Amino acid sequence: ENGESANPIIYIRNSKLVIVSKPSNPMEGMALFNIAGEKLFESEEKNATSKEIELPQYGFYLLRVNTKQGLKSYKIVR
Repeated sequence: ENGESANPIIYIRNSKLVIVSKPSNPMEGMALFNIAGEKLFESEEKNATSKEIELPQYGFYLLRVNTKQGLKSYKIVR
């Protein structure tokens, strides 16, 4: 790619976590964990370019996103 980041764009809108990836690097799955390490959400949807996840409350979360370029973790604060 021409120097652009292939990482997904992640933001919070209202109480939802929004993840958007480029069609050239689609998501192959993801999981959301709370600070205690409990899995709150999991998806193994292939070739997804966007996903919305309801965040149940304010706090710290860990999002793991698997793309064609590998697995990455992101700290989320709501």
